[in-house]
Amino acid sequence: MKKLFLLPILMLMLCSSACRKHSSSSGAKYDYMIFGVYYGECMGKCATFYRLKDGQLTKDTSITYANVISVRNDTLNHSLPPFHFDYPLPNDKYALVQDLPSAVPTQLYNENYKIFGQPDAADQGAIDVYMSLNGKAYKWTFDTYKQNDPAYQAAFIDRLAKAFQDLR
Repeated sequence: MKKLFLLPILMLMLCSSACRKHSSSSGAKYDYMIFGVYYGECMGKCATFYRLKDGQLTKDTSITYANVISVRNDTLNHSLPPFHFDYPLPNDKYALVQDLPSAVPTQLYNENYKIFGQPDAADQGAIDVYMSLNGKAYKWTFDTYKQNDPAYQAAFIDRLAKAFQDLR
């Protein structure tokens, strides 16, 4: 009887420890997450960015490729591009991406302000993620060709690509 009682407790402990592996930085609360995609060789709106903050999803309606790339190439200045998140999206869109902060691989928090692969080098575009976690800012730029990025990032890049598709 004691063995049957211990089995559910053991399963619960095992499940909760496995789930912690996928939480963002040991489950720390994020202040905001900005994620976007941009292309250097395109016609029209070449940059699209979204922000998750305080249970809301907003879209930037003014950012340009030039604004994003100038900040990306300034590695000494850790500032954000001049975003204007002035377009709130409905709750059903928020529901599609609310899991993104917990999808960030924990290993990324050790690689801050880093560019992975060769983003937009072959006109394939680039993905930027800006995040604030308990007041500490993070920024990553990813190649949209996953084979150019470290393997541990593949699931996260896939999740971001799905988010961009869902939010169209």
